[in-house]
Amino acid sequence: VQTCALPIYIGIFCVTALKPFGSGDAFLGTTMATLAAGPGISAAVTRGAAAAAIGVSRRGCARAMPTAGEIDSFMESHAMDSTDAATD
Repeated sequence: VQTCALPIYIGIFCVTALKPFGSGDAFLGTTMATLAAGPGISAAVTRGAAAAAIGVSRRGCARAMPTAGEIDSFMESHAMDSTDAATD
């Protein structure tokens, strides 16, 4: 994520993926909705990453999209992995 100052590196949530599709829809939709709510770009991208992780770990596409409550619960119970994030 590029801000006015320096780039911010945000990790991922590791899950067992059942399918490769739907992650972009979940990520972008959740990121944009979170940005509209106002908590900032880092929080929005992190929440989007959680939604994408949930989406790929479920079967189906539209029915795999998480609710806001499911994203909240997931983020409380899963740590973000940032070991592969760039550090320069």
